[in-house]
Amino acid sequence: MCMYAGRAQDKHWHFENWGAPKDDPDIECISEDRWGNIWIGTRQGVYRLDGHEFTPLNEIIANPDIPTDLFVAEIFFDFNDKMWFATYHNGLFCFDPHAETFKHIRNRLVDSIAVPGNRVYGLHQGTDSLLVFSMHGEGIARYHEETDSFEVKIPFVEETALIEKRNFQLMLQPVFDRSGLPVEHWYSTLTSLVEYIPKQDTFIYHHPKGEYAYNLGIRHAVLNTDSIFWASSYSSGLWSFNAHTHEWKNHRVVPGPDAYDNALNARKLIFLDDHHILFTGNKTGLIVYHIDTDLFTPLIKETGNTSLPLDATDFFRDSRNVLWISSHKGLLAYNITKQQFVKRYLDGDFIDLLRDPDDQTLYALDYEFLYALSGNGEIHKTKIPRLYNKFDVSTALAFDSQGDLWVGTEYGIFRYNKISHIVEEVLSKQAVDILMNNTYFRSMQIDHHDRIWLGSQKGTILRIDLNDKNVHVYDKNPNDSRTLQHNYVTEGHCIDSLGNVWFRGETGISYYDQKEDIFTNTPDVFTDPEGLVIEDVEALTVSPEGHVFFGVKLNTVYQFLSPQLDKPVIRRVALARALPNTQIRDMVFDERGRLWMSCDAGIACVDFDSQTAHFYGISDGIVNTNRLYLDSNQDILASTDGGFYRFHPDSLTQHEVASKLIIRHFNVFDKPYLNEAGRKLEKGDTAILSYSQNFFSFSFADVSYQTKKKWKYAYKLEGLDEKWVESGFRSYAAYTNIGSGEYSFKVRAQHSDRSQWTEPVDFLHIKILPPFWEKPWFISFSIAILLATIYGVYRYRIKALNTKQDLIISFNKQIAETEMKALRAQMNPHFMFNVLNAIKLNVQRNKQDDAIDFITAFSKLMRSVLQNSEKKNITLSEELEALNLYIRIEQKRFKTEFIYTFRNEDPINLSTVMIPPLLLQPYVENAIWHGIMHKTEGIGKLTIVVSKFEQGVSVTITDNGIGRVKASTIKSKSAMQRKSMGMKITSDRVRLSEQAIHVHVDDLYEGTHPSGTRVVILLNKKL
Repeated sequence: MCMYAGRAQDKHWHFENWGAPKDDPDIECISEDRWGNIWIGTRQGVYRLDGHEFTPLNEIIANPDIPTDLFVAEIFFDFNDKMWFATYHNGLFCFDPHAETFKHIRNRLVDSIAVPGNRVYGLHQGTDSLLVFSMHGEGIARYHEETDSFEVKIPFVEETALIEKRNFQLMLQPVFDRSGLPVEHWYSTLTSLVEYIPKQDTFIYHHPKGEYAYNLGIRHAVLNTDSIFWASSYSSGLWSFNAHTHEWKNHRVVPGPDAYDNALNARKLIFLDDHHILFTGNKTGLIVYHIDTDLFTPLIKETGNTSLPLDATDFFRDSRNVLWISSHKGLLAYNITKQQFVKRYLDGDFIDLLRDPDDQTLYALDYEFLYALSGNGEIHKTKIPRLYNKFDVSTALAFDSQGDLWVGTEYGIFRYNKISHIVEEVLSKQAVDILMNNTYFRSMQIDHHDRIWLGSQKGTILRIDLNDKNVHVYDKNPNDSRTLQHNYVTEGHCIDSLGNVWFRGETGISYYDQKEDIFTNTPDVFTDPEGLVIEDVEALTVSPEGHVFFGVKLNTVYQFLSPQLDKPVIRRVALARALPNTQIRDMVFDERGRLWMSCDAGIACVDFDSQTAHFYGISDGIVNTNRLYLDSNQDILASTDGGFYRFHPDSLTQHEVASKLIIRHFNVFDKPYLNEAGRKLEKGDTAILSYSQNFFSFSFADVSYQTKKKWKYAYKLEGLDEKWVESGFRSYAAYTNIGSGEYSFKVRAQHSDRSQWTEPVDFLHIKILPPFWEKPWFISFSIAILLATIYGVYRYRIKALNTKQDLIISFNKQIAETEMKALRAQMNPHFMFNVLNAIKLNVQRNKQDDAIDFITAFSKLMRSVLQNSEKKNITLSEELEALNLYIRIEQKRFKTEFIYTFRNEDPINLSTVMIPPLLLQPYVENAIWHGIMHKTEGIGKLTIVVSKFEQGVSVTITDNGIGRVKASTIKSKSAMQRKSMGMKITSDRVRLSEQAIHVHVDDLYEGTHPSGTRVVILLNKKL
């Protein structure tokens, strides 16, 4: 019997090995910028790790002045994202990642800006936002960014003890808290912790006292709580210091055969959690110190991994809670929060686990021994007997209804005596012979009737009744479908809620109905709903609801929907995320109906409610699990090589590997694009480009660092790309000849062993300004110019047409005036000819007095005609005056007397009404010559009436002659000629006149007898 003391640290330590830059493995320090990049300093330079590869700083900066032998001591990022790195003999360097500028500061007297010394090994930033540097042998230099200068303070100049020790203690270093930030006003030296009192501008030294105080040799100090400091030393282990009581305490390995004396040489330390400190020593590897138990655990021995570094140089916990460890052989990463599975170590490779429901004793079975782990930590180890030969190994454990534990082997079964811790053979020789003849039992189940069911590789199933110890063999009979039909029936069988016993075979699945005493079998070849042939069934289990599930691979699980296995109805479990395509070893349901599956790479969980799946593997602290068991406490036990895992399903947290995508570069024509402030763009920013800057490229990367496996990428420039462009592992995209507009560049990632894409990351917005000819003002201006041109052409055309029309009108007027003049010239001689003929007749008749009156009247008329002949219009008064002279002459000419009457009815101011000259005369002449002259009865009457109408003035000429119809029948040649000439001329004058003149001629009748003619001349009121 032995005691199970347990180890103080039982996590499975899994480190991701990220290697080192080629030909430069000596990593001295680690840091992280705010974008998630990991930066490392080596003895030769500075490198950036972006989740894929190491990139030297001289490839990031164009032609930097960087020495090749830097020996970088520390890398630090200030509040403005500037990277400062200290070197042991080359001074200080500053890199601005926004502007990609580089500055080297050294201790030179000729420099106006210089550090006090070239051996710089400590950097941190105080709350006053001023960068502070610790200098070897020179105290502290405070950097003022506003003036770009250093202020040096040496706090130990008056310390006699330091002078005696040759000022080694001037190696002042900042003290950090657990988050990695410097503790304000606390520093460490080789022999003390130093507290700075700002108000007094003094330093207080806290030196330890005691057995090992003389050789304290502090190398690194960390503040754990508000008052407890922890410090590593060169040769005296770990120290703690209470800032309230000023009490020092030394922590070192207790001497003895198991002592780990090399832990006395402690280098840098870091807190893993509230109870564990991880530190490293010179050539001793990584060591965990357990604060509660005051025990040291070397991780090389703990993990059995001799590849872990023996000379770790630095620890750094990044923003993802990933612990980075550097060494002279490369870089390791350990995810602290993700490794949540605790392994209980035992000597053996365990294949089955059970917990006794009565006393909570845990039984673990490996290939040769049965281990009983009691609640008080005791372990009882019992060897399993061999019935056949040395290859006879253990296979399974099971409890019967009486609480007895039964152990199955490849060739038999045994009962375990809990009191004596002895494994007993209780079967008869006949029963043992039956078992020996069937061989290779790899699983065992006990039903509610205390009957053990075993599956044999020979294709038989054995049932052992524990009450009478009888053995019943179920053989395969190809001729009877109600018997077992599948070969190689081994491990992985189960019993459902109806008492049916399910088995998996080489070619299918079977179950035994105990009530009917028959087997039901699937066909040798059966398919799933998608038509895929189901082969190599690995495990069977029953859900809390009584449903039977079976698995082919970890990512391929089915459920039976009906018990008719000859015509199986199954469904495939749908998963929102794919699981690894690996072999299942066992399956078990928890009380919430979640399915847990073991495999050689870890454990998977399927949640049927959310149809999600999660896989826990080596990076979670669990590997190579075999059998699964749900105990009465609803804990899941998983057997594995060298021990077992025990966890409660609800205690696990999901730490999915999430992609953290960042923009590396945004280049325009292969040159970095900077904003107006001279900085690089960040995620979500907008780049404003001119129309000529239409060639640009993106470089992006994943910096999750939670896994070394690569990510696949897909990108899309919204506004241009309609679909995602899958680039595989290439994290680069370029675009050329992009038109003006607004675009958004997005990237998504897919893990190399997963099927789901991450949510797209909206990286940059790009606005390409249009050329001036596409800008609204230019388009508006162009449209305005075009419209103005069109309007100008239109106006020019209209003007040309108007000019042409004016010329035509002017020409027509000239023609009209010429014609008018010609017409007047024709009419006036015609009238004068008629008057002269009348005078001639009076002379011939010796009527001298009449002739003289004719001549007098004619002379007045001619004077009036001559005065008005050149005028376009005259007054109606002048027109009527000339007309009166004409009528008097005509009265003297005719033998037939007629009476002339004139009336102004309204009355009208005749001098305001304009009329073309001699317009009325032809109508009066026509009334006299063609109307009154031929009247044979009565006295002729001629009446001229001037009156108003709605739009102007009317002149009505009325005669009581013979009328137009009768006059047209008179065959007087001279009259016909005068008619044809005078009326035509007058009609043409009316047509060509610019004035609105309308003439209406009406025949007058007395009954049916013509009684004269009425001519109405309408003159527009504007005349």
